[in-house]
Amino acid sequence: MPLVPGDEVLATDHEYGACERAWRFVAARRGFTYRRQPLPLPLTSPEALVEQFWLGVTPRTKVIFLSHITSPTAIRLPVEAICARAREAGILTLIDGAHAVGQLPLDVAAVGADFYTSNAHKWLCAPKGSAFLHVRPECQRLIEPLAVGWGWGEDRPAS
Repeated sequence: MPLVPGDEVLATDHEYGACERAWRFVAARRGFTYRRQPLPLPLTSPEALVEQFWLGVTPRTKVIFLSHITSPTAIRLPVEAICARAREAGILTLIDGAHAVGQLPLDVAAVGADFYTSNAHKWLCAPKGSAFLHVRPECQRLIEPLAVGWGWGEDRPAS
């Protein structure tokens, strides 16, 4: 993600601890801020949740990171509405679908996230390390490969 000092990543206070640690680790090295917007319980409606979350958005918010289904509270967040609103505001979205895959019918294109990722070991009973990352075509230029082989280089198709 193209994050620099002064930028913010906004999440909720219902996110998975290991993911928060990863964001804080990268934030400390790159100088951006990882922020948590509280979602007080009980939640009354998806629309109210979107509005409560959106109170945390500032002009410095560059990325929104959310769980599709939260780990500590098992709440299905209205990620489709938040992703649509974020796109209108020019904010990138990254959705953690670790608890959604295998529990919900999933159409990642319909979610509308710029980045949607999930492991497969929790609800699909796959080996640890099995995972996927879906990136909207418009955002694929932001991804750097960990391994380089065929499909990368001068003859790589333009995205």
